[in-house]
Amino acid sequence: MKKIGMVMSLGVLFIAGCSSRSIPTIGDSMVTHGDESRLIGEKWNKGEEDIQEGEGLIEKGKQMVKEGQDNIKKGEKLIREGKQLQQESEREYQDKYPEQKLLKPE
Repeated sequence: MKKIGMVMSLGVLFIAGCSSRSIPTIGDSMVTHGDESRLIGEKWNKGEEDIQEGEGLIEKGKQMVKEGQDNIKKGEKLIREGKQLQQESEREYQDKYPEQKLLKPE
């Protein structure tokens, strides 16, 4: 009975290996030892999948943070430029129309 389980495990391992990765993982090796270690190997493989997914999410998050920081810098630059334009406009207006008083909102 153990031979049948081992043959089935090897078959599953072969199919899984062909479809997703070329080198067997530690978990794959555990799975081939028989039914008793199959669950341990599957657990290890799930851990590997979680690690890969986690690393991908971290990289994606880092990229999002970088983009956010770039947006903050662009926004701050636009605000500085906008305030400068407003100040220049107020000065030009006062120079051109000295008798007029600008009402600034509070």
